[in-house]
Amino acid sequence: MNIEIPIPLVQGGMAVRISTAPLVAAVSRAGGLGVLGASGMDPEELRDEIRAVRAEVGAAPFGVNIMVAVSKFKELVRTCIEERVPALLVGAGFSREIFEARESGVKVLPIVSSVKAAELSERLGADAIVVESGRAGGHLGTLEPLENILSGILERVRIPVLAAGGVETPAQAAELQAQGVAGIQLGTRFALT
Repeated sequence: MNIEIPIPLVQGGMAVRISTAPLVAAVSRAGGLGVLGASGMDPEELRDEIRAVRAEVGAAPFGVNIMVAVSKFKELVRTCIEERVPALLVGAGFSREIFEARESGVKVLPIVSSVKAAELSERLGADAIVVESGRAGGHLGTLEPLENILSGILERVRIPVLAAGGVETPAQAAELQAQGVAGIQLGTRFALT
């Protein structure tokens, strides 16, 4: 994934004040990739959350998740670039503009649910992709189970693929990794914490 994390686990960027600095910092300190859920925040609140995470994790990586559909999308992305967040995850739509964040050293991870979107993401320079199924809380609109969309994507792209949506047990995660995914994104398990 080009982001060094000891545990191949990404905490979903759940909005509505679930994925905030305390949860994100705890996940990143434990060796996973904690992700702030920025949708619903204003840019200054996001800046404060980013700085709070950074104060807790030091150089450990973390990310920010923003839905393309939110009204302040561009402003939130700009804040992430200004703050030089390690990773930017973007879903609930597709934006070609986010790939400009790479020029500032920000890793870009689009959230996709089709081979077409995965291939486009790779062509545009994504560092990795998150493949969300119909069982993911923030999914892009597919009702397909993860196993129906993941194999086609794994066959067609060469960048790291993270699997999300319906992964509930360590055995499921291990099976997905055996199929070729670089890591797992979990939301519900973290929301329950």
